[in-house]
Amino acid sequence: MPAIKMGAQVTIYLMSNAPALQGHVVSIARGITDREDPDGPELLANANPTFEWVRLAQRIPVRIHIDAVPDSVLISSGMTCTVVVTAPARSSAILSLINDIFVRQARAGESQD
Repeated sequence: MPAIKMGAQVTIYLMSNAPALQGHVVSIARGITDREDPDGPELLANANPTFEWVRLAQRIPVRIHIDAVPDSVLISSGMTCTVVVTAPARSSAILSLINDIFVRQARAGESQD
């Protein structure tokens, strides 16, 4: 999480194989609530553990603003995507590696169309 900061640039890869979108981080939640605890704290993000392999304690809600959506790209609430945060080079080399992998996959998908 140290690489994720307010205003950090992100690249958004939609599962629909649409062109990558650009955006930026607008907020980071500082806590989440356990939906199974009826006495849990209020006013915290209620993160629904959609996938069994994601532990609730490992989820930090981050709000992303999409800077622009091309007319050819249709997006709707609930679509699956991968968001890669652009971090300064010395912050985390692994983020750069992950970004490179998705860029290569996106380019390969574009060349097949």
